[in-house]
Amino acid sequence: MRSGANMSINIRLETDGYDDLISRGNGLVYLNEHLSGSLSYSTPRRGAWRKSVSLSLFQEGYEDWGAGFETNVTWYPYENLNLDFKLVPRWSSDWLIWLRGNQFASFSRANVTGKITVNWFPAEGHEVRLNAQWLTINAEAEQGYRIGPGGRLVPDNDLVNDFAMINFGLQLRYRYEIAPLSDLYLVYSRGGLDRIDNPDQSTMDLLGSSTSLRNSDQFLIKLRYRF
Repeated sequence: MRSGANMSINIRLETDGYDDLISRGNGLVYLNEHLSGSLSYSTPRRGAWRKSVSLSLFQEGYEDWGAGFETNVTWYPYENLNLDFKLVPRWSSDWLIWLRGNQFASFSRANVTGKITVNWFPAEGHEVRLNAQWLTINAEAEQGYRIGPGGRLVPDNDLVNDFAMINFGLQLRYRYEIAPLSDLYLVYSRGGLDRIDNPDQSTMDLLGSSTSLRNSDQFLIKLRYRF
């Protein structure tokens, strides 16, 4: 656009056929055709802000639909400091996943991915970066399946449990440029991953729980000298 903004429309048709990966080596699975599309809009930096937004609609599983939304905002309060915020919620009523052997199940899912990045350049040769990222998935079981003749999925009555997944990662990194191609890094990171069977929390509750994950705490010192 004349303003420097950009708009794009994408449409994708995936024909019906056999998926040889989804069953983890337990046979071919025949899937119906899937249609998906997205509309996105982004602006260049204007003053202290840069923004983008995207809407998507897609088919999953055998034939049902899902939708997603993505927004990204970057703020430049100073020339040596910027903050980036990203949020991606998605919903689907037919999320098909492999469970074990030749057993599959479809789930209604709501998942949210978020990321915050802070970049600060306090002086020449110095860089401080903070990254925080999280993911939540809340999945309600809809229907169990098994691979039948011709790779078609056949409904069954096996019990399938609801589940939730939460993931969180935090990294604080300092980089000092000793000389061209020579850097000293000091990095602290923490985070974790957890699966919850038959959850009773809402998506917002899961987001709150994810930030308390501490399966790993690490501190790294790295020296790179001319390579």
